[in-house]
Amino acid sequence: MNFKDKVSSLWNKISDQKYHRYYLAAIVLLGIIFILTRCTNQTAQESNPMAGAYQNYSEVTGKSQTEQDKKLNKLITNYYKFYAAGDTDSLQKIAKPISNKEISYIKFFSEYVTKYQNISIYAKRGLDDKSYLVSVVMDIKFKDAESTAAGMDFFYVMTDDNGGLYIANQYSSFNTGDGENEMDSQIAALIATFEQQDDVVDLQKQVQQKFNEALLKDEALNTLLTTTLPNATTQWASSYVEPDATQVADASTDEKKDEEGKEDENKSSETTTETPATTGPKEVTVDGLANGSTKTLTQTVRVRSDMNETASIAAVAYTSEPITIGASYDTGWTAVTTYSGASGYVRTDLLK
Repeated sequence: MNFKDKVSSLWNKISDQKYHRYYLAAIVLLGIIFILTRCTNQTAQESNPMAGAYQNYSEVTGKSQTEQDKKLNKLITNYYKFYAAGDTDSLQKIAKPISNKEISYIKFFSEYVTKYQNISIYAKRGLDDKSYLVSVVMDIKFKDAESTAAGMDFFYVMTDDNGGLYIANQYSSFNTGDGENEMDSQIAALIATFEQQDDVVDLQKQVQQKFNEALLKDEALNTLLTTTLPNATTQWASSYVEPDATQVADASTDEKKDEEGKEDENKSSETTTETPATTGPKEVTVDGLANGSTKTLTQTVRVRSDMNETASIAAVAYTSEPITIGASYDTGWTAVTTYSGASGYVRTDLLK
């Protein structure tokens, strides 16, 4: 039987109504299998909140054919446009919440930045199919520096009641250390798992290498990012005062003076000798963290300008990056110097 005869025979069988019930049964079976597969996958994702972290990155671009990818690309692109301009009014419409302290920091930092360019967006599924774990890689053009510096950011993006996307800003790098805004424990755990994945770590390493190469190439950029900007950030942090906090501070000072005045009256007829109180943190010895030693990080850590989690972020030290250990203190913090030359403090327990 030649090919033409085989096609003719097959068509006759398909056209024969006595076979239609078998075709219908096959179609129904395929439909059931498809539905079960979709439901099983969805159930598996819902039963494991960490499922999204284990997915491969999906690169998002403005040319993407999916509507959600276009929305995500527009959201992130606008965020950096507003950030470089110090336009906190526009930022507050797409990133929520933004604290008074972060508003102050954005306006301070934007004075040093010209623009963010070559923005690449990589996303994974969040806690549900309406949220996203987003890594953003970009080149930052600073004022008074010829070369750009590579940078990497993280965002947790959610969908509002109208179907629009917004940045859940309590999970941003600025806010996670401050603890000012309440975070969902499941989302926080998801982000922690996400940051440990090989593709995320590899991307961090690529950005860090590009960053280091730029500093070696451009002395002006090196000075700006290792000296000028860290010093300016420290000064900003020390001078920042929450709105209306001045009045509270003044009232507290007056009350303290009144109490001291009463104590002086009570002690006016007495001669006392007091041992001066010991102030300031004390250095301590921590196993595995010798002063002057170098340690390779097993996780990404935020380097603070002072020994508390509300202090500004002086730098971010990434997984597998070498970091120089300084003195450890009884406050639970250790002085460090990052591979890029930035100095600050990291919680001691994160370095063990």
